[in-house]
Amino acid sequence: MHPLNFEQPTPELLVIKWQNGTTSTLSTATLRQHCPCTNCRSNTHLRPATGPSLISASMTTIRQMVLIGSRQLQIIWEDGHQWGLYPWELLRSLAEPAENQ
Repeated sequence: MHPLNFEQPTPELLVIKWQNGTTSTLSTATLRQHCPCTNCRSNTHLRPATGPSLISASMTTIRQMVLIGSRQLQIIWEDGHQWGLYPWELLRSLAEPAENQ
């Protein structure tokens, strides 16, 4: 299943409308905490088991989104980080489906 479009109604949220008519809403903090790049996966301070995250506001502000091929989204963050490529499957697994519109 592929996304039809991406919207960012607020700086803290990303809304994805999927081919099957469902809508998923993700927080930008969740996206950054689950960045799939090798560097982020090896830095456990981004995903603490308990307690507050060490992620700053610039780390969760999306500067740009770029479709990479037909299977993933590159998110370029305000702090310059751009190495995470988010496959559709990852985005769906992180999302809390919202009511269909």
